Amino acid sequence: LHDKYEGVHVSSIEHGTPAWRSGLREGDVIISINQKPVTNIDELIKEAKKKDTILLNIRRGSGALFIVIK
Repeated sequence: LHDKYEGVHVSSIEHGTPAWRSGLREGDVIISINQKPVTNIDELIKEAKKKDTILLNIRRGSGALFIVIK
């Protein structure tokens, strides 16, 4: 199911972290960060370090959502 989306697959997430509190969950696929497409973890980390607040576009199952992490 997730293979049809380019992005970074969330394989695990630590409870209590800012990402967890913002709603990111195991199984999500991050397809963009701060409106820039990402296809691997290196791109994701590089972009995440640029700002204090990040906007993630997430595919979850058959739906999509945005998550803001501060």
